[in-house]
Amino acid sequence: MKKSLVLAVACLLAARVFGANLETGKFTLTGKNGTFSLQANDAKVNDVLGELAKAAHIDVALDPKDTSKTSASLADVNIEKLVTAISQSYGIIYVEDPATKQYRVERIAASGAGTAEASAKGKELMPGKIVEAIMQRAKSVKSYHQSMSMSMSMMGNPMTMQGEMWAQGDKIRIEMTVPPANMKQIIVSDGKTAYTYMPMIKMVQKMDVERLKKELGPDYKDKMGAPGSSSSANPLEGMDPKSFHYRGTEELNGESVYVLEGKLGGISDELRKMNPMTPQNAKFWISTKDGMPRQASFFGASGQEMMSQQFKNVTLNPQIDPALLSFTVPEGVQVVDMTDGVINMTRQMKQIKPMSPPAAPAAK
Repeated sequence: MKKSLVLAVACLLAARVFGANLETGKFTLTGKNGTFSLQANDAKVNDVLGELAKAAHIDVALDPKDTSKTSASLADVNIEKLVTAISQSYGIIYVEDPATKQYRVERIAASGAGTAEASAKGKELMPGKIVEAIMQRAKSVKSYHQSMSMSMSMMGNPMTMQGEMWAQGDKIRIEMTVPPANMKQIIVSDGKTAYTYMPMIKMVQKMDVERLKKELGPDYKDKMGAPGSSSSANPLEGMDPKSFHYRGTEELNGESVYVLEGKLGGISDELRKMNPMTPQNAKFWISTKDGMPRQASFFGASGQEMMSQQFKNVTLNPQIDPALLSFTVPEGVQVVDMTDGVINMTRQMKQIKPMSPPAAPAAK
């Protein structure tokens, strides 16, 4: 909070200092290597965006009713960050380059009910276009293999699990090493039944996935392991589509990634209240090349990070040995069916109402 306040004050002071050297209503805009620098003193947003479109060689659809102004001092920022910084009423429209299959900025457009053109293109405004691109690319991923790590806090102690993941359609296999004893854990699901095998203690936990989906409905995803752990090909599937915030592109481990934030969907408010370990929001770093996540973080209601995931060595559409995606219980291993327990616990939690604060004493 203090850092945010200091940053806000610094930005305000920078704008005022610059404003002393620039006439009211004026601005300067320069561009170099895909980034832009802006200094403005109470300048019209439409004028700034018009010049930005010219400098970036893209189209612009301005709202003639927008009379907002901006005072800003921005240096070497990309076009998305510049537009977001000076106005919440405009967005970016992307198109796919047929030659490179990469998405590029096509135009700046009003995101409200401004021009007829902007209204007609509303469904393409950010972050919708990037989300749409990721979802479309997900359809082309039939299988994948990747190494992964998962970090979280268990009873106040940090813990990081390392492993590999194979997936083909709705079939999945995850092999993880769990500290502190480096116990191996194998998760295999064929889309109908999920098994969690712990060789060290000779135990298998079994869950009837089809029955959980049928009886728990939207609460099903809350009971099936870590968010995002089984949907790397479609990382945004479990998100509330109306909640996305696009934060632009970044470099992550030498790769270009989209950065998106949003609220996790498909989990009832009752379960969120009763289960403090249920994440509420998520942030994704998704490759601009293949639409697969390279990193994900999950946050609680108060904003604390509850878990993070990293994905490396991503291979799309490899040939996967069918034996990896099927599971046979080894001889001499105990099988515990968790299905009824999960269903009953979920139903009980939904019936328990959170405690109300004590009533105020009656006035005498």
